[in-house]
Amino acid sequence: DRPTDVLSFPNGEAPPGYHAVVLGDVVISAQTAMRQSEERGHDLQKELRILLVHGILHLLDYDHEVSAEAEAEMAREEARILSALGWAQGGGLIAEATERPAVRLVALDMDGTLLDSGVRVPGKNAAALEELKRRGVEVILATGKARPSALLACEKSGLSHLFSEKSPGIFLQGLLVHGKGGEVLDRSFLPPSVVREAFQYAEEENVACCGFLGDTNVTLRAHPRLTELHERYYEPESVVVSSVEEIVAQDVYKILFYGDDAGVIEGKVKPHWERNLPEGARLTRAIPEMLELVPDGTSKASGLKRLLREYGISAEEVLAVGDGDNDLEMVSLAGIGVAVDNATPSLKEVADHVVSSNDECGAAEAIWKFALRDQP
Repeated sequence: DRPTDVLSFPNGEAPPGYHAVVLGDVVISAQTAMRQSEERGHDLQKELRILLVHGILHLLDYDHEVSAEAEAEMAREEARILSALGWAQGGGLIAEATERPAVRLVALDMDGTLLDSGVRVPGKNAAALEELKRRGVEVILATGKARPSALLACEKSGLSHLFSEKSPGIFLQGLLVHGKGGEVLDRSFLPPSVVREAFQYAEEENVACCGFLGDTNVTLRAHPRLTELHERYYEPESVVVSSVEEIVAQDVYKILFYGDDAGVIEGKVKPHWERNLPEGARLTRAIPEMLELVPDGTSKASGLKRLLREYGISAEEVLAVGDGDNDLEMVSLAGIGVAVDNATPSLKEVADHVVSSNDECGAAEAIWKFALRDQP
């Protein structure tokens, strides 16, 4: 179902007068070698050397498929030869194939990652998700979106059969975690004092602001940006209430500020909260025009850890893909952390790999390369 990496063809007959031992032919797939070198994080030359040694050992009658003992013997010999030649430190092909655990769970950010600029799941991404499900790999949405908006975005892309009310997921930047059957595993709320201070600031500075209650949003003043938040990003429509005390009386997951442009957030809103960050809160940012106040000690990574305990899966068995600074902890936690090409410089710095942009179906590229280890 895919090209093999190396094939060996023994040939025991040497031409008359030939002063070398003829073992046979070693044929290496350059295409597969390139893919494997990217997956394993080293250059093509190193991968070709590893494959060559593996192929020669097959010509010398080593066979790692006969038994566990034979596999161990061949792995030791690969490592010995590579080390003696100064070609590689550590193991050879067998060791590399067994060192990294298979991906059992894929955690995907939505805006700027799984979704394109039209806020839809492109066909290639959808096909990769279908293949993950077919092969029994768990797929988790790990998003800053409210759960209803995340599911609506999937519905509009024809993926309701993959993501529904019965599906697990990480929502609201990790503040709301749903388990295997869709049940709530964990939730975190902002201190009321932080909520009050945030809305007072928004009123004084005339900045669009809303509080996320889970299935609904609340605000003190209607704003075109909040309308856009609902219509473009499918977030719950913000209900206008008469006083901040009405909001404080409820459990608020997070506060979102939405500037007219990224400059408003970067030059005005973000500096204010960096100077005056209240106890019990921290800042996170998914989209340049937005800034969020969330409970301190929470992140997509904390939500992912809770979900991994539910599944009995280790972080090493996770592929996480994102684009924003709100994905930093999650991408760092995962065994394979991937940033799409449109990601922030900070995320690219901590990621193990960088793939194509969200509009070029980078999520699908990451899934095929690192989870399915195959080609569409």
